[in-house]
Amino acid sequence: MPQKKFYISKEELIELYINQKLSADKIRKMYKCSPNTVAGLLKEYNIPVRSLKEARKNTFERNVGFILTAEIIMGKINEGMFVYQVAELFGVSESTISHTLNKAGIHLKHDENYKKFMYKNRSQPPLDKDSTGYKRKVEALKEAMKKKSELAQLRYEVAHLRDFEEYKYACMQIAYQHYTRERPKGYQMDHKFSISDGYKYGVPAPILSHPFNLRLVTALENNLKGESSIISLEELYKGTEQELNHSIKEIKTLTKPCEYCGGEFQVKNKNQRFCKKECAASWRWHNDYKNKIVHRDCVICGKSFPIRETYPTVTCSKSCSSTLNHRKRREKQMEKFNISKDKLYDLYINQKKSKLAISKIYGCSNYLIDLLLKDFGITQRNYSEQQLANFERKLGFKITSDLILEKVNEGLFIYQIADMWGVSNGTLSQILKKDGKSIGHRAKDS
Repeated sequence: MPQKKFYISKEELIELYINQKLSADKIRKMYKCSPNTVAGLLKEYNIPVRSLKEARKNTFERNVGFILTAEIIMGKINEGMFVYQVAELFGVSESTISHTLNKAGIHLKHDENYKKFMYKNRSQPPLDKDSTGYKRKVEALKEAMKKKSELAQLRYEVAHLRDFEEYKYACMQIAYQHYTRERPKGYQMDHKFSISDGYKYGVPAPILSHPFNLRLVTALENNLKGESSIISLEELYKGTEQELNHSIKEIKTLTKPCEYCGGEFQVKNKNQRFCKKECAASWRWHNDYKNKIVHRDCVICGKSFPIRETYPTVTCSKSCSSTLNHRKRREKQMEKFNISKDKLYDLYINQKKSKLAISKIYGCSNYLIDLLLKDFGITQRNYSEQQLANFERKLGFKITSDLILEKVNEGLFIYQIADMWGVSNGTLSQILKKDGKSIGHRAKDS
């Protein structure tokens, strides 16, 4: 199974995103991961995300190689350039130029020198609204808009003879003439006789978007209805007062074979190549991914395994992937709590502190200390050895067999020595047995 998680260290991300000012999209292309992965890591590492305005500014500065300032802009304007010419020169919008100047406290509309320059270099003098030239210009604009509207109406009337997308656009544009885009919140415009059925039966767009066939419904009702119709074709023509035999037009249904399965299907536009989504996905697999298989060595067990070239997977199985994730989390925790092998060895072996005591020192869990001892190869004490280490730490000296025999020679019994040191009889007997020494005859007296 492909490994979906991907890890980028905090230092690498700061270097790329903050210092080099690369975008999140470029970073995810470098590491071949998803945009959500980069966004999640930025949030996890508490790295401030740039706004769209800052991102565009960084892109511009990276492309031109310098920072666009108000001084540079005013230098070009003083050379005799207009604002739009400065914007075209630097490849930015006019609003960017104006915003940069306004931020520096420079307002061209209040600048008398710039006003004189604009008046002197204008292409033609302003027209008087009462003049004949102004009225002639307004009439020409009205005539042009009328012709444009007539051409659009003609395209809408024959849209059912073209592809589905153009037909759908025509139906919606005509519907907006009856229902404006400003509708009650939560309501959508719906065709009783659906657009897909209208295209199938060749219904002209003006008839399909007649007020009789339009209604306002909630989003839920519209989604439940889908592409189905709630009225018949005859009811549509009867409600719009049109004659079915004269208005409806014959259209030829275009069919073509699917490029994957070979089955015939009806196409809604000329660029459609597959009969369904499953065929498109299968075609992409066989043509784009199947032959791009590479062999990698597992970073955990070293075994070679096949994987798609586009996948960042570095482990061969679930177990190895789990091990790698545990290792990365452990390294992250070690870095967080500042735990090293030497420090852990000194606390556990030399100072003989328990795992619980060490976890309290670092402020981490006892389980993490146990895992790190195993990873570092440090031999762990059993329960009795830990108990003995606790007693020795409290007493301030190490209990040895020679020390026990010395107390015995002084006339003390085993139970008395155990009570004096706060340990059990079995602990002392175990220490003597470990060194090959015994005082059985005195132990019986106890």
